Amino acid sequence: RLDLNHGTLNSSNGALTQTGKSFPTGVQPGPMIFDPSNSFAFVADFGNPLGNQGGDIAAFSINKDGTLSSLGLTSTPMSCVTLNPVALAMDSKGQFLFVAMQAFYNVSSGATCPTQPANGTPAPGFITVFPVSSGKLGTGVTTPLPVPPGTTTTNPTPSAVAVSNLGSFVYVTDSTN
Repeated sequence: RLDLNHGTLNSSNGALTQTGKSFPTGVQPGPMIFDPSNSFAFVADFGNPLGNQGGDIAAFSINKDGTLSSLGLTSTPMSCVTLNPVALAMDSKGQFLFVAMQAFYNVSSGATCPTQPANGTPAPGFITVFPVSSGKLGTGVTTPLPVPPGTTTTNPTPSAVAVSNLGSFVYVTDSTN
């Protein structure tokens, strides 16, 4: 049984037991990715868009005995929207972490925003690129996803992200369009 409120996993028959330390990964932990050397792991936390709590990325170092050490949480603040990571990809050299972000309007963020729909209404999605150094994430660069030509909606909703083998291209799927 997976407890999304606490990020724990257990089973009623005792087949799954916790070993090692546990670390907080946020309100709704989701995808996890390892760097190419398997020295670091990153976990996306979707957060809570209706509660105006954006998501974050938890970074961990992987010790030689297989235990984890927390390297902290990284969030992506925006002024009028709450960003929630849904997918992770990394280039083959482990230099950049690409995060597909769904977005939700957050007019109570204290920012001066143009007229918007109610809090929690989907907004156009984003892709955020974090530089990676020794497992720590630098300041992310967030870019809005373009509206595909010929579509009737203006809200791209990213659902997955991938990097080409040579690292020349990043692909993002849009579940709305």
